[in-house]
Amino acid sequence: MSKSKSPLSRGLRVLWMLPLVCLAIGLQARTVYVPTDKGSENNPVQEIPDAVVLNVRADGSVESGGKVYTPAQLKDLIAPHQAGQPQTTVTIMAADDVPMGVIDDVKTELRKLESLKVRYASASGQEGTTRYMPPLPPSPTAKKANYPDELFPGVKRENIFVVRINSNDKIFFGDKPRQDDEEMLRAGKEFLRKRGNKALFALTVDRGTSYGAYTHIQSLLWQIYEEVRAEKAHETYGKALSELSEEELQNIYQMIPMSIFEAGPKG
Repeated sequence: MSKSKSPLSRGLRVLWMLPLVCLAIGLQARTVYVPTDKGSENNPVQEIPDAVVLNVRADGSVESGGKVYTPAQLKDLIAPHQAGQPQTTVTIMAADDVPMGVIDDVKTELRKLESLKVRYASASGQEGTTRYMPPLPPSPTAKKANYPDELFPGVKRENIFVVRINSNDKIFFGDKPRQDDEEMLRAGKEFLRKRGNKALFALTVDRGTSYGAYTHIQSLLWQIYEEVRAEKAHETYGKALSELSEEELQNIYQMIPMSIFEAGPKG
């Protein structure tokens, strides 16, 4: 996975994401995260070395570069990197049993610093995913919206696939509780095939949800998109994703745009 996408393709991806970012900022009541495409195996997104790696501990402390910080002290760590690179990538790494409430406290501080590009990595070695977080809402007293319908104005409920992980790591995938990966993949792909570019996966967790369960579901959602995009490539061009030209690949991304919105932890 050593090839890089052209500056033009990366620019196009940013343009496609702008409406999603605007929607996320306007929602205000909950934290909504806009994902970046990781790219296909032969067309990966260009990787920039992470400027900061944060090892988040279960007690809420953060270790980086041999020093320990509280979330409120991250400004002293992040600010020098932002001066040289506005699109600083911050990696959040944690053990699988760290609760998402602790992770969210760190993300909130990053959003205050407008450090919005975050890669989530697991200490167990599971591949990380990269997300762009929206800035904090302008008003902390903004009225809370009902999830998911009021959070996505203009999006029909039938186009929203809700994924929830509770504090016991029980997964509600779509319309019922599920724990089998293959069953979740089938359900997610069936939904994405039917809804196409209108599909939206809405992920919510509790503060007690484990980081391991969270990163696992993120990987499953990514796999759903990759497999349906591969199907669309064969259907449209008679080729595998790895055989598509740059223009053809971007057309597939337009047909099956990755839309995963994440609400901040409950509780």
